[in-house]
Amino acid sequence: MTLVNVLAFIFLLGLTLGFQCITKTKVPLRETQICNGIVDCVDKSDEMFELCYNRTCNEEHFFRCTYGGCLEVMRKCDNTIDCWDSSDENKLICEEDTDMWYQLYDDLQGDCDDQFNCEEMCLEWSQVCDGQIDCKDGRDENITLCATIDCPYPAFRCLYGGCISAAALCNHIPDCFDGSDELPGICLHTMGQHPPLVADGPLATSQVWEVRHCRLEDPSGALIAENYVGSTTYRSNATVRDQAVVTLSCGHGHGLIGEQKNICDGDNWRYELAKCVPQCQHTGTFLYKGQCTHQGRLIDCDQALLPMDTRMVVTCASGYEAHEKPGVQVCHGNGNWVVEEELPKCEPICGVWKLKDQEHEQSSDPWMVSIFQRSREPFYEYRCVATILSHYVLVTSEQCFRNKPIKGAPSTEPVLYAVAEGQVYGNSFWANEEHSYKLHNVSYIHNVTRSDGKAVGALALVHLIQPLEFNVRVRPICLTNDMPRKWQTNGDFFDVPVGKPIVQLDNSNRYELAQIYASQTDKYHISAFIEPIRKDIAKCQESGNI
Repeated sequence: MTLVNVLAFIFLLGLTLGFQCITKTKVPLRETQICNGIVDCVDKSDEMFELCYNRTCNEEHFFRCTYGGCLEVMRKCDNTIDCWDSSDENKLICEEDTDMWYQLYDDLQGDCDDQFNCEEMCLEWSQVCDGQIDCKDGRDENITLCATIDCPYPAFRCLYGGCISAAALCNHIPDCFDGSDELPGICLHTMGQHPPLVADGPLATSQVWEVRHCRLEDPSGALIAENYVGSTTYRSNATVRDQAVVTLSCGHGHGLIGEQKNICDGDNWRYELAKCVPQCQHTGTFLYKGQCTHQGRLIDCDQALLPMDTRMVVTCASGYEAHEKPGVQVCHGNGNWVVEEELPKCEPICGVWKLKDQEHEQSSDPWMVSIFQRSREPFYEYRCVATILSHYVLVTSEQCFRNKPIKGAPSTEPVLYAVAEGQVYGNSFWANEEHSYKLHNVSYIHNVTRSDGKAVGALALVHLIQPLEFNVRVRPICLTNDMPRKWQTNGDFFDVPVGKPIVQLDNSNRYELAQIYASQTDKYHISAFIEPIRKDIAKCQESGNI
C-alpha cells in the first residue's frame, strides 16, 4: 500500500474554534471568514477542501462553491471570480439567455437521445460526474459540468464536483478520479485518528493514510490509460485503482515504449510502466522519398511513427525530378518535423516514353488511361480514352460523360466511373470477377469550356481519389506552350477513340499534349483550355485533391 506522508492540519470539521493563520491583511482571522468563499489566509488554509467539503450553505443567502465554501449570493455571477475553483462564474450556472442555456445543454447531449455525448460513444447520465472518467477526453467529469450537479445525501462530493457513494469515502481506494476522497486531512479525521485541538490553533502533526493505488507517472503528459474492463479513461499522473487492468496509449506526437497492458497491484505496477516518447508521424507522400538515420544508424523511413531526433534526407520519388539538392528534416521533441535544409520542389517527369521501342513490353502511351462506366450492376463498359496531366487530374472529351445508365443519377456521378491504367483488353468487365486492370476511383468530374463567339467547345477534367504512382509505364504528358490561331478542327474522326490525345515532341525531346479528339467530328487544341487546366492542377497539387 502507498504510504502518503503529509503534514495534516488537525481540526474537527465543522468546528472553527481556535483556527488561526497568517492573513493577507495581518488582521486576526474571524470565524465568519472561514470557508466563506474568499481566501484570507496567505497559505489558503481557511478555504481548504479538507476544511470546507462538508459545509452546508443557506441557499437563500449563500452560493456553495464546489469545494464547499459559502459565498455571499450577491457575489455569484458578477463577472469576478471569488471561489478559488471559479465555480461562482460557471458558464452553465451564470448563463441568463434561455436559448443559449438550452444550446449549452444540447451540446452535451449531441446526437445521443436522452444520453450524454462522448465523441466516441453515448453515456447514460448516471455515468456522468460519478468519479470515473468514461469519455477519452474526460468531458463526462469536467469541473464546469459537475459543479452544476447536486450530490444526493449522503453522497460525497469530490473536489472537482463529481459524486460518489458515502461508503466509498476513505476506503483506501481512490473513487474520485482526482483522488480527493482519500485525502489524509479528511480520512484521518473521519477514522478518528486526530488528536484534540490545542488552544492556540490546530496542531500540525505527521500522519499516515494508506491508499491502494498506482500513479500514471508520465513527464510527457501524453500517456492515456483505459480500463480494460469498462470504459474508464485515466490521463497522465492520475491515480488508478488497485487491481485495475489498463490499456496504455499515447497522445499526438508520442509513441508508446513498453508494455501496452498493465495491472495495478496494491501500489505497484506489475510491469514497468510504459513511457510516451516524442515521435513524428510520417504519412509519406508520392512526391518524396527519404533516407532516415537515428543516433547514427539507418532506420526504416516507412514507419508510421519515427523517433525523436530522426534525421531524414529527402529526395524526389521515382517519376519526379527537381533541380535543387536534397533537403533535410529532423523530428523534434514536440512531435513535428523541422526543416533544416529546404526540401526540393519535385515535379512529375512528363512526356518521357522510355519503353516506346519495346513493343513486347508496352504498346500504349504511358500517359493514356481508359474510362469505364458501370450500371446498377458492377458491370463496367468502356467509354473513352483520357490523358494523364498530373497525379490526380486527367483530361478527356466531355462527350465521355453523356450516357445515363441509371435513371435519376446524373451522367457525371463519380461513383459510376473507374479509370483503368494501360492498354484496353476488352470493352467490358465485371468488377467482382478477375480482370487485368489496375483501377482508380473518381472523386470529381467537371468541364472547362472555350467560346470565341463562333464556336463553343468543352473538355472534361477528371479527378481521382488516390494519386497515380508514376513510373516508366505510368507518367503524365507535358503541356504545350504553342498558341495556334485556330483551336478547333473539323473532320471525319469516326475511327479515332473519343478523348484520344495528339502528341508532339518538343525541343527537349519530350512529348507534349497538342490536341484532343473531342468527338467524331471535332478535335480541340489544348491551348484553348490551358489556363483553367493549369489552375486545376495547381489546386490539386496544393490540397491533394478536390
